[in-house]
Amino acid sequence: MNTIEVKFTASSAKGAAGDIEIDEQFAKERIDAYKTMYADLECIGWYSVRGGPTCTGSREQDMPTAQDLVLHKNVVSKFCENALMLVINPLSADALAKKRLPLFIYENKHVSDDLEQQKSSFVPIEYTLASSDSE
Repeated sequence: MNTIEVKFTASSAKGAAGDIEIDEQFAKERIDAYKTMYADLECIGWYSVRGGPTCTGSREQDMPTAQDLVLHKNVVSKFCENALMLVINPLSADALAKKRLPLFIYENKHVSDDLEQQKSSFVPIEYTLASSDSE
């Protein structure tokens, strides 16, 4: 229904290109303010927009990255239990071929190989957009 902005910094240090650090205090303040204004709504997830000069439209760019999983586990999970992730890729070749909106929704599943080792991965969720006759 709505989104809030989140402050972050992207590292450009050699060997750490693309590392993103979320300002958790800022995010907490924005979410708390949102909950005050819209008490009946909750945070259900987060999104990432792909594109730009490095975007090729490949299927891999429609999926969460290893960096997304780190952000999801270390930051987003603090604000939202079982958060969904939405990937928006306006240059998606897959969405263009299927004549669908370039929106890809994922949920985080915890897969346990054994009791001592746990892995997490994103699993795609199929969706249908609902509309009314007036739209």
